[in-house]
Amino acid sequence: MKFWIVAFLLLWGIVLNYKPITDAQRMGLKGKVQSINEIMIYAEPDYELKETSYFDEKGNLTRRQFYEYYIDSDGSTTEMEGNYESYKMVSPELTTYSISDRRRITKEGEIVRVGEYKFIRKENEYGTYQQEITSEYNTKWELIKLHRKAIVKGDSVNVMMKYKYKKGELKSIQAYDFLKNEEEILETKNHQYDTYGNVIFMEYHKNGKLLYTSICEIDYY
Repeated sequence: MKFWIVAFLLLWGIVLNYKPITDAQRMGLKGKVQSINEIMIYAEPDYELKETSYFDEKGNLTRRQFYEYYIDSDGSTTEMEGNYESYKMVSPELTTYSISDRRRITKEGEIVRVGEYKFIRKENEYGTYQQEITSEYNTKWELIKLHRKAIVKGDSVNVMMKYKYKKGELKSIQAYDFLKNEEEILETKNHQYDTYGNVIFMEYHKNGKLLYTSICEIDYY
């Protein structure tokens, strides 16, 4: 019994000694970011995806909103509002969240800090959808590995993504599908930054061809 008590106290001591990290920092953002609006413009001219993330003054993620845009044959744009995610920081080690679709909560989950540079995100849709995402960072808080396991309506997903940097700049993303035994590599090019050092423009290329362009609009406190 004494051994387990000591082991527990040692483990708890390690947890308490984790260096504080905010969601904004974990997402690679610098400065007191209020919101970031990322617009992903795909090489196919009929589709765009927009993701907006909001933070409190401490850098904690509070909500995310998704939108999809389709270009119709007559040139007009159709906007489709996607999921709305609401986040709540319970403790430095735990964040809970819910995902709503048309104002109805469809998924719930939590993000748990399980190591100084490691997090696990678990998500569930009332037994029909389950996923677990493990994210790992280096000491510079650059995302280096993301492993996604999911069961969606009976189908399984098992994908590992590895991120490579050069002098702090993301250069490539290697994705490996364990179930299909397939590998895909995305290269990032033409990075542009704002005065805080945050990326506001980046191109993603696959097999030498442009896949999509990411444009970020960032507001600060």
